[in-house]
Amino acid sequence: MDGNYIEKDLLQINYEKEFMSVDLTAPIMLKHRYEMAFSLEVGEHLDEKYADVFVDSITRASDIVLFSAALPGQYGVHHVNERYISYWIEKFSDRQYQCFDIMRPHFWWDHDIDLDYRQNMMIFVKQNADGVNEAVVGKLRSMETHIYDIAHPEFLEARTKAWRYWMDKVEQFETRHTLMAKLLKKVWARYK
Repeated sequence: MDGNYIEKDLLQINYEKEFMSVDLTAPIMLKHRYEMAFSLEVGEHLDEKYADVFVDSITRASDIVLFSAALPGQYGVHHVNERYISYWIEKFSDRQYQCFDIMRPHFWWDHDIDLDYRQNMMIFVKQNADGVNEAVVGKLRSMETHIYDIAHPEFLEARTKAWRYWMDKVEQFETRHTLMAKLLKKVWARYK
């Protein structure tokens, strides 16, 4: 299941049998719940006013949610709601889901995994849910980091390089502009 903007040709699954195109800004009512729901790098594409509807739909799908969404400055096509993970934690917490940051430490430096996932992926588990083993939840709690709003060094490095590139261009422009201004003053002085 994904938004109605997905191009069929890009899918590696059978579109007709294995995919459901939905409007992610409207409540999604499923026939049954699943063992786990996945929402990977989707939330940032929806206007903030739809965030609660979106999280409601995800939490209706399962008591366990694998979730990631773009951080501020991550940029991308139609990124209209880039937020720190604490924003999403609050949304899930309002629905009695607890966040567990247990995956990022395991693949933080694994370059076979896309940087966005390494930086943003969390697990949310419904508190006191039927079918969720309390021993497993206890183990998750013991592994928890509690450091949520962090950016990956590679993300920061890429943004810094881009910023430095444009700052160099601005400095070059200012230097040329200053030299041009001096030249124009000299030329103007000749014709006074």
